[in-house]
Amino acid sequence: MDPRFKKINRLLTEYALGNFGKKIRLSSQLDEIDSFIACINMLGEELRDTTISKNYFDNIFSSVSDMIFVLDLNGKILITSESVHETLNRTAISLKSKFIDTLEFKSEFSLFEFIKKNIKTNRQAVEIETIFKNNFSIKTPVLCSAVSLYNEKNIKKGYLIVAKNLTNIKQYEISLKESETKYQKLFEESSDCIFITDKNGDFLDLNMAGYKLFKTAKSTSTSFNLFSLINKISEKNIFLREIKKNKSIVNFAIQITYADDSIIDCLISASIIENSQQKTIGYRGIIKDISEQKQIENLVFKTIVHTQETERKRFAKDIHDSIGQQLSAIKFYIGTSVSITSDEKQKKLLIKANDGLVSALADIRNICFDLMPKTLENFGLAESLEELCKQTEVNEALSFKLNVQQNFPSLNKQLEISLFRVVQEFINNALKHGNANVINIEMLQKDNDIKINLKDNGKGFDIADSDNKNGMGLRNVKSRLLPYNGEISIISSMGKGTQYKIIIPLTPTNISNAK
Repeated sequence: MDPRFKKINRLLTEYALGNFGKKIRLSSQLDEIDSFIACINMLGEELRDTTISKNYFDNIFSSVSDMIFVLDLNGKILITSESVHETLNRTAISLKSKFIDTLEFKSEFSLFEFIKKNIKTNRQAVEIETIFKNNFSIKTPVLCSAVSLYNEKNIKKGYLIVAKNLTNIKQYEISLKESETKYQKLFEESSDCIFITDKNGDFLDLNMAGYKLFKTAKSTSTSFNLFSLINKISEKNIFLREIKKNKSIVNFAIQITYADDSIIDCLISASIIENSQQKTIGYRGIIKDISEQKQIENLVFKTIVHTQETERKRFAKDIHDSIGQQLSAIKFYIGTSVSITSDEKQKKLLIKANDGLVSALADIRNICFDLMPKTLENFGLAESLEELCKQTEVNEALSFKLNVQQNFPSLNKQLEISLFRVVQEFINNALKHGNANVINIEMLQKDNDIKINLKDNGKGFDIADSDNKNGMGLRNVKSRLLPYNGEISIISSMGKGTQYKIIIPLTPTNISNAK
């Protein structure tokens, strides 16, 4: 017998054991037996490829997280994935040959009947949500996708169902709905304005507090814009620059202007809304009306300043009326003694004492002027500043250029005192820190504002330095203007002097005849 038949027997045994990689070499005879061997080798390759594909499919089938069912044409379960056993707490044996509908939890319809009725002949999948139950009747919401299964002859043999566990999704939906309900309640019931705008600032959504704040009816058909409501262009520009830089902004102070030109003070906190490409598509945030709070703060500031100035006035009067008069009387007695004494030594001593008293009286007058100039009290801001300039020119190597617009309005006395103190502070800083020798003071009315410009030719300072920016002097200046809605711009740099630009609105409360 041909020894090749033994090799064929051994090879078939190897195939039976699953060793499909084995082969027999063809002989040099290339006869019918070699042809048979070649066919057997090809069978081994086919078995190997089929086994690898089946193993690959089995691995995928067992590892997917979704539940997979293979049904026959009657809806009986033939095969199930590991995920089915873990999720429903059922074994493969207990599920085999069971109808798929027995897994449903009190469903109003038959899952299998729905699949048979709706599945398409073009092998497209159908989807339906239902609820499966495990051995303990615990419900598991699922989304079932079903397709028909066909053999190699295109004959329908059954159905494949992939059931996605929706438990986490349903919980998320419930949580999301609860969050939306809470947000909607917060949105509608908040006493602060909550808004959403597009990238141009046009309002897309606004709560009732927002409509109330902007004095706009909810039913209005005309859209309005957040940025157009901001009173000052400088505030809008700073707001946009900061929010683009940091993606959000917190408690930024703005003023909102109404159609009737009335203004309210607000704080805005907002953040950018971006799309998936991280492009700005809008803004969302909260606007808090602080006008009442601002009024209270202004009243407190005014009261503090008024109390300080009243005490200054009282102190200046006490010095002038008591010490000043006593020194004047002593000067009179010394002057009289000089005229009647004949002793030359004594006369010289009396003259020196008299000169000392003259100097002391001048110092007292300066102190009283600094505390509360009579000119300011009796004649107003312009005259008192002119007196201040003249007095300072005498005592210091400093010259002034004072320019007061003709018909400059008479202001509220407390405001005039605050402005006088601001100019005093500027002059003191120019002398003490700036080494200036020329100071320009300009006072004018333009439109509905009072404008006061102060400028020196001193050495200036670095305004970005936190010590300079938050110094007590500058803080005092700003606090004096705050009660009158005044603004101050401070311009300075090293070697180029310092400049104050003050703007105060000419409101009824800021003019002298206001009640």
